Amino acid sequence: MEEEVLKIVREAIPGHPEIDMATPLLDLGLIDSLSIIEIVTRLEEHFAMQLPDHLMVPDVFSDVTSIASAVRITLGSAPGA
Repeated sequence: MEEEVLKIVREAIPGHPEIDMATPLLDLGLIDSLSIIEIVTRLEEHFAMQLPDHLMVPDVFSDVTSIASAVRITLGSAPGA
């Protein structure tokens, strides 16, 4: 799943930079609030889930590893999971 999340994040960032799971997205200014909305929309569509409000915080979007963890938590708490 991590590779899928990484691909989605790369595609949502203008210029599709070469990032890895630990690249500090916010600290490097690679994403902003509009990018986060784009990433969330793509993740929700791809994984057929909705990130809960309590996971919509800057720390979750600090790097791809954190984003993937939020997706995993959400999928694990989904009805029928």
